[in-house]
Amino acid sequence: MDRNGNEADDGFDELMGGAAGETGLDGDGDAYGTSAANHDSDDSDMPNAPADPEKHRGRRSTAVLIAFIAAFAAIAIAAGVVVVRTVNARHAEEHASALSACASARKGFSITYTSYAPTMASAAKLSRTPDDEASSPYLVKQLADVIAPMKDGVSPLNMSELSKTACSPNMSTADLRALADNFSSGESDMVNRMISVQYQAEAVKSTIAGKQRESVGAQLDALVVKARLAFTRSAGKVDDAQRGALQTAADQAEAAHKDTGSANALLQDRLASLRSAYDAVVAGLPGDCHFHPCVALTFDDGPNKQLTPKLLDVLQRNAAPATFFLQGQFVNGSSVGIVAREAAQGHAVGSISWRHTQLHAMSADQLKKWFDDTDQVISSASGQPVTLFRPPDGAWSDAVRSQAAASGQSMILWSVDSQDWRDIDSKKIADNVVNGASDGSIISLHDGRQATIDAMPAIIDGLRAKGLRIVTVPQLLDGDLKPGGVFYSLGDTTDD
Repeated sequence: MDRNGNEADDGFDELMGGAAGETGLDGDGDAYGTSAANHDSDDSDMPNAPADPEKHRGRRSTAVLIAFIAAFAAIAIAAGVVVVRTVNARHAEEHASALSACASARKGFSITYTSYAPTMASAAKLSRTPDDEASSPYLVKQLADVIAPMKDGVSPLNMSELSKTACSPNMSTADLRALADNFSSGESDMVNRMISVQYQAEAVKSTIAGKQRESVGAQLDALVVKARLAFTRSAGKVDDAQRGALQTAADQAEAAHKDTGSANALLQDRLASLRSAYDAVVAGLPGDCHFHPCVALTFDDGPNKQLTPKLLDVLQRNAAPATFFLQGQFVNGSSVGIVAREAAQGHAVGSISWRHTQLHAMSADQLKKWFDDTDQVISSASGQPVTLFRPPDGAWSDAVRSQAAASGQSMILWSVDSQDWRDIDSKKIADNVVNGASDGSIISLHDGRQATIDAMPAIIDGLRAKGLRIVTVPQLLDGDLKPGGVFYSLGDTTDD
């Protein structure tokens, strides 16, 4: 240690001296061979001055600082590399997850699209049916109105373009997530669209078939079928002589039609004779909707404590019976009396399950419980067994149908949709019903809607002006109902 308390720098001096020798620096850091002009000429012969301790300490501190900075930089760089790698790994994991979710959503979309595309194409073709090829052009227009907002280029999602889109690894995580959302939304939209279009398309098919049956041969075929049915259903109700004449006329008409050589005049004659015999028999069956034009009004999702009584008042004033499909969850308190009133007024009462939820995804045990619980509260309130069931939204599966059969219930769908579930006024509701209804129609309406109640007088008057008698579903389908049978209208059933 020197006189100032500093440690000796001998080792450092040696190091610096050695370094100076290697680098061409003297002990003071001056380059060898420095021109004498750089030194004071008077000092050229002076002996070397003693080393300055302060100067040596400054050099050492600088070296230490440089080493520290270098070490810190190395650590920082290493830490940065670790952070970058961690972030990149997390981003890669998120991207892989988004890609997998997108692929899964696309698979579900693609499966649904395979049914959706031909369904919508068929409906679009039906919506272009010329007026002279349909007995009810209004139904054709109604179908066109239903599918118009669903067309690609009009709706927010273009299903055709979306079906061609793939989930690419080159897409960003955000884009993959957005595409997955589009696939999921598209799948849901397609299911709902197919449900909406199905019934309208079937109605158009029926009206086209009705037009085709206007030919003499088709009329003859149809009347023979009805004559056979009238003969069977009139047993014990109509004079046997009249029933025998009907059977003979049906046999002659059928034989003439099978004979390809029969002249049109003969067919017309056989048709007239059969019509006369048929009319005589069905006159003795005044309440049978198989032979007299009838329609059934149905109301879903009640009872509503405020509005159902108002609806019952309108129906009572107009002597119009109806069929109510109730949610079990609403049959409690004062609404029990409303259900009892429905039954007392001569209306039919059925179930639409415990609440308005599609049932086809339920387990067998849960499905049975919903049926049992709903049937119990409804039958207790109405005093009648529950024999009619309407699946919510018209969506059903074999499991739902099997449970309905096990519960002793027929499944009642519909052929005319009032669309009162949309935001439309009472006039539009009435127009949809009256214009769409025909002999044998089951008409779908909803309980608990003021606009529907307001539409009822026009609906009832309009149907009767078309010669249609308003009846309950059991009256409309008398003799046809059976547990597990699926009915859309009179004569349109799936019971196998």
